Amino acid sequence: AGVAIGLIGFVGTLLAGPAPYAVRLRHRLAPTMREHPLWPHAVLAVVGMIVLLIGPTGTPRRGIGVVLVVVLAFTGLEVWRRQAVDELEPAAAVEGGTGETTAVPAPDRLAQLAALHADGTISDAEFEAARGRLQESG
Repeated sequence: AGVAIGLIGFVGTLLAGPAPYAVRLRHRLAPTMREHPLWPHAVLAVVGMIVLLIGPTGTPRRGIGVVLVVVLAFTGLEVWRRQAVDELEPAAAVEGGTGETTAVPAPDRLAQLAALHADGTISDAEFEAARGRLQESG
């Protein structure tokens, strides 16, 4: 059971890190996590219940251990969700949503837009609209 819990923690750490695959995953999930913040928690709750019912980690003899793992899992998920949403917020600024784009030169904003478009964070239509706004203002 300890190895399984440690492995889950290790995977969570990898997904929160700066690796390209982790950043791409966070960027793809961020819009959903921003618009529906309870969905990731609901999925974790269902998966947790299935794990407890199947019992691959053995019989939970001590309730405090189960409670501690559940609290850590939900806390880690919320931290990861907020990290993904915070990373997505610059996209809204680039698109002109918050007004913070005045300090960023137009070529840099265009490069940010291209990066967001390349990794699938913004759609083709969103990219073209934001690029058009940049060209009008620049």
